Amino acid sequence: MYDIWFISYNEPNAEENWHRVKTLVPGARRLAGIKGLANAYRAAAESSKTDWFWIIDGDNWLLNPSIFNFRCPDSADNGHLFVWPARNSINGLEYGNGAVKLYNRESALIVPDHVEDFSIAVCETRIKFPGIASETRINTSPLQAWTSGFREGFKLHRRIKNGEANAIKQYNVWTTCGSEAINGKYAIEGVKFGYVRFGIEPDFPINNQAVLEEIFYDWEKQLKKYDIYHLSPSFTLEEKPSNDGSGSG
Repeated sequence: MYDIWFISYNEPNAEENWHRVKTLVPGARRLAGIKGLANAYRAAAESSKTDWFWIIDGDNWLLNPSIFNFRCPDSADNGHLFVWPARNSINGLEYGNGAVKLYNRESALIVPDHVEDFSIAVCETRIKFPGIASETRINTSPLQAWTSGFREGFKLHRRIKNGEANAIKQYNVWTTCGSEAINGKYAIEGVKFGYVRFGIEPDFPINNQAVLEEIFYDWEKQLKKYDIYHLSPSFTLEEKPSNDGSGSG
């Protein structure tokens, strides 16, 4: 079995997701609190003892642990990436966003800092498997839903610009479905923000959580001031935590 890593960074549901992973796959290990997605994934590669390694994101609820019995075919090379689709907890989409992935260790070690999408940076040949291996639960908090939506909206704009027909369909689902889900409206608005931001600043650092949080809380201030989205009573606003020095930094 290849090394299995659970990567978390302040996801509000990380602990329960990690407990789920450890229950189903006792040999899995965890890396937590590493700033920068590329840094975290490279750390997993550096600590791996196998030529390939699995990544489970912190917001991922594992459904099918049998996938970890998979062995790469002899024809697989450093440019291969193996993906087991995840189901989105808000809109029901099933694709590579938030999915469990199997990376080549050698390729992961040379990915540069600040890449927009780590999986694209390491991948020349993407192999997608049928069936759903997990659920990406991105709606535990308003901030989590909005930032997850922002990142995906940004990436979807690039994919649409590159002519990917599936990206258009996925964007339409992201922006029209799931408003009734917990924090679903936050994800929808986040996708729209991310999509527009790509058009303004295609090199925007979408994996910089601190920057995204500042944008999110500024957006909420405008909602409170102008009620610009005519929000329903069920759409509650999240207060920005006070900076009292007790944070993790």
